[in-house]
Amino acid sequence: MKLDTLSENLILIVNKTLENQDLVKMVYYNVTSPLSQPVVENPKTLFMNKVFPYQYTGVATKEVETQLMIYYGNTDIDHIESTPVIFDVVLHKDLYLMKGLDNKSLLRPYEICNRITKQFDGVSIGTVGRLNFKTAFPFGLDSQPDYKMLRLLAKMMTIGG
Repeated sequence: MKLDTLSENLILIVNKTLENQDLVKMVYYNVTSPLSQPVVENPKTLFMNKVFPYQYTGVATKEVETQLMIYYGNTDIDHIESTPVIFDVVLHKDLYLMKGLDNKSLLRPYEICNRITKQFDGVSIGTVGRLNFKTAFPFGLDSQPDYKMLRLLAKMMTIGG
């Protein structure tokens, strides 16, 4: 893979992520039961509004909301075919706990990460290839104590790389 495909590949990853309606609802709706809400008719409108292709800047909005950052980690130019892909779920603490369709209590950031891994499981996406998910870990944000983050790390396994 060449450096010039990184931009196109990240857009492919974002678009594939936004195909999952449950994930989209959990990001879009700032309510306790997001999965019972109506279908989001045009999920791509979340791109650059609630889903961003860069890392969290450390400044959350004043709203109680969920954001998803999808971006590359440190990229080794000599091994670009195995570039790390990072998914950061950033959300206000009031949205952390949610209700599923069966009214069972769930943790929103883990449910979002679960949908991400299922969306890419065993799937090869154009020039991206496959995403091999490695780890997930939560942490607080010192600059925004009301916001929490769960980071999901994957490795891009590019076709022909």
